Amino acid sequence: MGVCVSRHAMDRYRERVADLPDAAIFAELSKPIFDQAAAIGAPFVKLPTGHRALMRGDVVVTVLPKETWVGVLRIGHDAMREVTDVRS
Repeated sequence: MGVCVSRHAMDRYRERVADLPDAAIFAELSKPIFDQAAAIGAPFVKLPTGHRALMRGDVVVTVLPKETWVGVLRIGHDAMREVTDVRS
């Protein structure tokens, strides 16, 4: 079925990563790595740029600034799994 990508996440990607058309951003934020992250309950996907996409279940909700330290976010330690997309 795939993940859902919020409008907010698309806007933050455009603002913080690259100014791309909606279709290109959607393609970046709905790669198979996001399905894998949703399947294991990972709250983040680390993008090849170093930014992190924040997930809630199967929804990509935002893209964090590159310098965000995820340790300051209020997420339980048991949920601090992260999936890294190493493909460019």
